[in-house]
Amino acid sequence: MSTDLSRIGVAGHSYGAHTALTLSCLLVNYPEQNAVSARDPRVKAALVLSAPTMEWSPTEKEFAPITIPTMHMSGTRDTSRVWRTSLRHRRRAYDSIRGAPRYFLDIDGATHQTFADRESIRIAKRNGRLDMLEAPLMRTRDVAHQRRIDLILQYSDTFWNAWLRGSDAAKSWLASSQPEGAVVERGTNER
Repeated sequence: MSTDLSRIGVAGHSYGAHTALTLSCLLVNYPEQNAVSARDPRVKAALVLSAPTMEWSPTEKEFAPITIPTMHMSGTRDTSRVWRTSLRHRRRAYDSIRGAPRYFLDIDGATHQTFADRESIRIAKRNGRLDMLEAPLMRTRDVAHQRRIDLILQYSDTFWNAWLRGSDAAKSWLASSQPEGAVVERGTNER
C-alpha cells in the first residue's frame, strides 16, 4: 500500500484533541491576534477524543471554518471536578461544526482516561499530574472496559476507512450503525 501524504488524518486525545481541531482549521484567539488559522490542507479528517473544556475560547465562529469530516468521542463519565469539565464541554466542537460530516460517539461508562487506555493504570498522582517516573502497573481489562476499547477502535477504523480511503461501505455503516453500549449522533452538512 502506498502512502498518500495529501490525505492525512489527525487524531488527538484531551488537549491533543484541541490540536487536531486546530490543524483542521479551528481559529485560535491569542492576546495579540484573533482568529489565527493553523490549518494543514493535507488533513482530510479528524478524530477528536475527549476534547478539553475550552471555556476560554472557541465559539461557533471559531469552529465555522472546519469543513472536513470529524469523529468526536466522549463518555458518560468523561467529566472532571478539577477542571469543571462536563459532557457539554466535550460536545462543544461537535455541536458547533457545520458544513461537514460529523459524528459523536458517547460511550456508556467511558471516562477521560478510557480514550488513552490508561483507565487500568495504577499510578501515583502528585499536584494534579501523573508521575511518569514510576512504571505503570497494569491490571487486566474487565469485560465492560474491553467493550469500550473495542467501540473506540471499531469507530475509529471505520471513520478512517470512510473519509481517508473513500469506502462507501464504511460511510454507509457510519450513517446507520446502532452500537450496543453507546449512542452515536450524526451531523449533517447544514450551514
